[in-house]
Amino acid sequence: MRGILNAGRVMMILMLALPAGALAQPAAPQATPSIFLVVPGLGVGQWTVDGKVADYVWVMGDSQITETRPSGTDLVFRPQLEERSWSSTPRIFIVYLPTSSIVWAVGTDDPHTRTIDRVGVGSTQDQVTAAYQDPQAVLELPLRSRTMIYDSRGIAFESEYLPAAGQFSAKIGRVFVFRPGQARAIWRLQ
Repeated sequence: MRGILNAGRVMMILMLALPAGALAQPAAPQATPSIFLVVPGLGVGQWTVDGKVADYVWVMGDSQITETRPSGTDLVFRPQLEERSWSSTPRIFIVYLPTSSIVWAVGTDDPHTRTIDRVGVGSTQDQVTAAYQDPQAVLELPLRSRTMIYDSRGIAFESEYLPAAGQFSAKIGRVFVFRPGQARAIWRLQ
């Protein structure tokens, strides 16, 4: 599994290192690549699950922290995990165990982030299922959020609950990436 992830990273580095349009066919319209590419199982842009909590604090600083949710206050994640977010561009969230420096998940709510399959924040749930099929797990918390989790790929898509409409938003509000196979250690799945 680690070999596959390393091969994927090498391919991603090669793709980003090539000049724009080097792989595109001349007749095809050229798309502007997003610098906030979401790579399932790896990260969002430069922010990866291989980073440590201290790396995030060092680069983005304590002054940019917008919120830290202590263990157990977010009903979406396991009670021993904390969620921290920064007001940088893109806005980054990490989910981590406060007693260690390991980052369990990296997420964003920036509308310019997309996967290579062209789904991300702002996509509809139908677009996500068209790209990735049915999720392996769905976590629905009444009056909170709905999270579509693709554990084997290492990606999750979260939609917020809209109280005025009495239903979950059809559009994705946050995207999280994590190490494949770790969903049950991160989310409160049965």
